[in-house]
Amino acid sequence: MPSHYGSPFLRKVRTLLLMHRFGFEHDMYETLEFMPLDIRRRSDMAGVRISLAGWQALAFAERLTLGQLSVDTEADLDAYRLIARAMMNRVEQPMKEEHRATPWRDAGVTTRVAARARELGFAFEPAGWGALSDSAKYALYRLADSKKDPSKLEAALAELLPSA
Repeated sequence: MPSHYGSPFLRKVRTLLLMHRFGFEHDMYETLEFMPLDIRRRSDMAGVRISLAGWQALAFAERLTLGQLSVDTEADLDAYRLIARAMMNRVEQPMKEEHRATPWRDAGVTTRVAARARELGFAFEPAGWGALSDSAKYALYRLADSKKDPSKLEAALAELLPSA
């Protein structure tokens, strides 16, 4: 790993990040070798799918940029997709463009997440869903998949649920 990852400049950059940084993902932010959940959320909102190889082919600054771009409006989402496509073209990696979706905002998701939380011993009722940020909802939605490692969901629940 290049020595500049621990440089004072990058430590300062990390304090200025706009993307939501989860404590349970703390090991990802040093290099952004893997795509953090909040960047994945932004990409899903824009209908962008980047492979791990594509993600790792990007420069650190490009990875960081995808975590800083706004996704609040349709124009933001169009810009996100355009910028991501330009980055993938630069590194000659494919990028799938899909329908923009936000399934973590669907009503049925809360019940599924609450059921998984209870399976893991967490007291989480669907009524508490509304108090969570969009980033937190996305993280719990993604990690509540029964095919995912339950330890990651446990860590997320412990961090994100006020009563956990």
